[in-house]
Amino acid sequence: MKDSTISIGDSENLNTLRLLAFFHVFLQHAYGNLNNPLLHNTIIGKALTTYSYGTYTFLLLSGYLMTFSILKEVHLTNQLNVRHFYYRRWLRIWPLYFGFISFVFLVFPLLNQYTSTTTVLATHPINYYLFLANFDILQMEAASLQGKNLALAMTWTLSVLEQFYLVWPLLFVWIAPRFYGAIFPIVLFA
Repeated sequence: MKDSTISIGDSENLNTLRLLAFFHVFLQHAYGNLNNPLLHNTIIGKALTTYSYGTYTFLLLSGYLMTFSILKEVHLTNQLNVRHFYYRRWLRIWPLYFGFISFVFLVFPLLNQYTSTTTVLATHPINYYLFLANFDILQMEAASLQGKNLALAMTWTLSVLEQFYLVWPLLFVWIAPRFYGAIFPIVLFA
């Protein structure tokens, strides 16, 4: 039996930091774009308009914690149960995500007809159901829709995370544990 301790890091504290990064992104989306000079001239307002801090911190910590989880399972069991890994990820993300996407595509157009804003939902809705929203958003920005209100612009992060979740664990199954140290520089270089 292997020792149950693993000295990669304290994942509980990092989960707390990831929650704070998520909360920063949430507040930025909720309040950061308000045209309220009183809000923008405060420390809180300036922190909320610093968009990339929360997003990139959240993505970095998600990748690290995912890797921590994979390495911990491999360390304790000498293998990674990929089916169980995907099941945990999907159960955590998919119900809320698909509920939100369905609301946006089915209910939001009905509500949007009563507002005076110009909101662009998507050029290819199927991309959002396949976690390829990041590609649709890039297409919309390239098509000069950047100034428009893109209702689903925030879904690019979940698409990137799902793409990461799909590929990353397979590397730990296909590559022998003694080469795990090479995975990181090769992926970073690629």
